[in-house]
Amino acid sequence: MAFSVTITCSESFHSSCTPEKTMLFLTQYNTSIGKYFDSLESFSKSKDDTYHWKFKTLSYGGSEFNIQFLTTFESKGNETLLIIPVDKNSKMNLTGRWDLLPDKGGTLVRFNVTLVGELPLPSFTKSFVTPLAQREVSKIFSRYITNVSKAI
Repeated sequence: MAFSVTITCSESFHSSCTPEKTMLFLTQYNTSIGKYFDSLESFSKSKDDTYHWKFKTLSYGGSEFNIQFLTTFESKGNETLLIIPVDKNSKMNLTGRWDLLPDKGGTLVRFNVTLVGELPLPSFTKSFVTPLAQREVSKIFSRYITNVSKAI
């Protein structure tokens, strides 16, 4: 038995860099993601600009959960960077975006992601596991955003 969960995370911060410099930093994926996402076990580029994300195993209540998925990226000028899932039918995928807005001599950076995944647990556990999953995954993304906001 398994059930699907949808987890959303949103964060914002101010960068003292211009939108152009902020986008340049973000599009250096091996650095902006691979280096600053401390919960990643590996982040690697495959063929056709596809990236494989593999997170460190999460353990809770005697169960272990592996989060991994494939994405591509698409930038739209210096305003938006999209995170696009490669296979929307996989057991785990990530969709997201960075929005960069000129602000007070720098850039207002908005980060939004949605992680959809299948958890290999009995369906009766969904009501109490989903809030836990939201909290734990939100912590992972929040630490990442803190690291990136300090690095830019």
